[in-house]
Amino acid sequence: MTYEHVPTRGILSLYKIPDHWTDDDFRYWWCPVVDKRTNQIMQAARMSDEAKANRLVQAPVENMLTNAGITLWLANNSASGQGNMYPFSQILSVGNGSFTGATRTATSVSGDGFTSGARKAPVSNSQVGFQSTIVFNFASGDAVGSWTNAGLYGYNTSSPANATTTSGTGTLMTIAPFVFTKGASAYAVNYVFLLSN
Repeated sequence: MTYEHVPTRGILSLYKIPDHWTDDDFRYWWCPVVDKRTNQIMQAARMSDEAKANRLVQAPVENMLTNAGITLWLANNSASGQGNMYPFSQILSVGNGSFTGATRTATSVSGDGFTSGARKAPVSNSQVGFQSTIVFNFASGDAVGSWTNAGLYGYNTSSPANATTTSGTGTLMTIAPFVFTKGASAYAVNYVFLLSN
């Protein structure tokens, strides 16, 4: 018996946030307080889910796990110890290159690192039940331009290197169409992973 089912879905949502918020303001209002060891939520975000929903800019989009992402996901699930596990979601990259659709064979975001702030490290990671949420903050001066796609970069196991805000680092784990024109305003990207069976 074969299955075409991948056990997780990744959903990206884009929200308008106040331009005057500093990184500390963003963490204080938008992100939950989490246990640093387990990523379990200890206190909900001060801004309610309803208030966040009113700031949604466009319909959420689903990602596709790349071949490298599936390989790392499986490797981490079968690792014999934590020391043998590698980070899956170190950097979110938005790109402005030509994008015809998500494919499992994708190895980079089209237009990766096209401008300052187009690659962002997570501000918050949390887990509740069968859902994990990774939050990214694109300040008013970050990634200004036309976005066409986005993807998560993680650890490169073939030539060990962490994904960083420098273009070309890490390995592409997910890819998604992400069409948006960003001006000099601030936005949050919530990247939610849902585990299904």
